[in-house]
Amino acid sequence: MTITDVDVEAVIEVDKLITDLSPFIAASKVLLDAATLTADYDDNTYDQIHAWLAAHFYAIRDNRRSSETADKVREEYQYKLGTGLQCTMHGQTAVMMDYKGGLAKIDKDNQNGGKRTMAVTWVGTDNSETE
Repeated sequence: MTITDVDVEAVIEVDKLITDLSPFIAASKVLLDAATLTADYDDNTYDQIHAWLAAHFYAIRDNRRSSETADKVREEYQYKLGTGLQCTMHGQTAVMMDYKGGLAKIDKDNQNGGKRTMAVTWVGTDNSETE
């Protein structure tokens, strides 16, 4: 279960000046390990998720244009701060491919500042009713 630059280049156009995609592959591996996806999927599915997630990290480094205009020059980019894996179509695809939800859970926890939310529901009776 190892992907290469070629696997990442299959899902995202890479700038010719960037010749080493190993930092993006390594970053995605850290997240995949945290989500414990290694045990959840067969090698092919895991590698596909890994490639899309590496492309997500690459897209953050080499931001994708979502729109451009020639007259009065205007550019807009796909990346949005604070939206985690949802900030690129590659991250969205990786989350969608992880149908068991490990990446979505980590992404949600990270969006929440690493804090977990807790709720308490009382299912007993009110003391005043029993007295």
